Amino acid sequence: MSRVRREELGYLEQTAEEFCESLKELGIPDYDVDVVRAMIGGRDFDRRLEEDPIGISAALSSIARRNGVDDVQVNRMFEDFLIETERLDPNDSFDLYVDVTDVDDDVKDVLERARDGDPDAQYEMGMRYRTGDGVFEDEHESVKWLGYAADAGNADAMYEMGVSFDLGIGVPIDEFIAEEWYRKAAEKGHEGARKILDGTE
Repeated sequence: MSRVRREELGYLEQTAEEFCESLKELGIPDYDVDVVRAMIGGRDFDRRLEEDPIGISAALSSIARRNGVDDVQVNRMFEDFLIETERLDPNDSFDLYVDVTDVDDDVKDVLERARDGDPDAQYEMGMRYRTGDGVFEDEHESVKWLGYAADAGNADAMYEMGVSFDLGIGVPIDEFIAEEWYRKAAEKGHEGARKILDGTE
């Protein structure tokens, strides 16, 4: 391997490690930082970044949210990392909000309200992406919008986040996180979540 190539790889590794350290400073625990380190330090990272950027963003958002960290901030930090390592043009954006031209006309109003922070609209967009209703079916985009709505206190979205982690829809299966979401939904009065926790459904 040439000296230039070794220096390039060393710089990429150093920059990736600096990104991981910045996650620790936000309060993300070591075991989750190790997941991120493996994701961005793997040999197939550039291929995955090209093929599934939404999946990477969704994974970062999931890690951030379950640790009480602002997922938008984490994704902006990730965008800076991509720019610094010359994987993203500074004039472009890693903003993964779908372009409004990619949805049916009757969904555009819902999408705009979701972008403005309306939890009910965010929940609706999450369910539309799960089923492909008026948009391209996309599990990662689904769980992102459901997560926003759930964080804002929407009980139906909390329940569906539980379903997402229970069944592995857009996120890895995690029974512990699923139960947490079911419990939050039940505390909000969601009957379906209560039945799951009681073992009656």
